[in-house]
Amino acid sequence: MAAQELTPTRYIGHHLTNRTISLGEGPFWTLHLDTLVTAVLLGIFAFGLLWWVVRGATSGVPNKRQAFVELLVEFVDDQVKGIFHGSRNFITPVALTVFVWVLLMNAMDFLPIDIMAWVYENLFQQHNWKGVPT
Repeated sequence: MAAQELTPTRYIGHHLTNRTISLGEGPFWTLHLDTLVTAVLLGIFAFGLLWWVVRGATSGVPNKRQAFVELLVEFVDDQVKGIFHGSRNFITPVALTVFVWVLLMNAMDFLPIDIMAWVYENLFQQHNWKGVPT
C-alpha cells in the first residue's frame, strides 16, 4: 500500500474524526476523546496548582505564587463586581474556575503538538504500541 501524501485538508480531517464517539445523529452528539481527556487533565492541573499555592499561603508578605493567585482572584472579583450587583459568594469562585480553565485551554496552543506526535509515533512504533495520540 502506497503512503498517501499528507495535505492540510487530510491533516485537519484526521484530527476532526480521530478518537471520536458518536452518541446520536449529527455532529453535535460527537464526543472527541482527546479533547475531553485534555480538558480533564488541565482541570486537575489547575486545581492541583491552586491547592499547592493555598497550602503554602501565609499572611503578611506573600511569596510570588501566592501574589499571582491573589492577583487572579482580585481580577476576577473586580470583573464580577462590575457585572453582578448581588451577593458574589457563589459567582466569584465559579468565574475564577472558568477563567483559569479557559486560560489553560488557550495556553495549550503553546505546546508543540506536532513535535510530540513525532516522538509518540517513533517511540510507540518501536514498541509495537497501537495508536498515536492527536
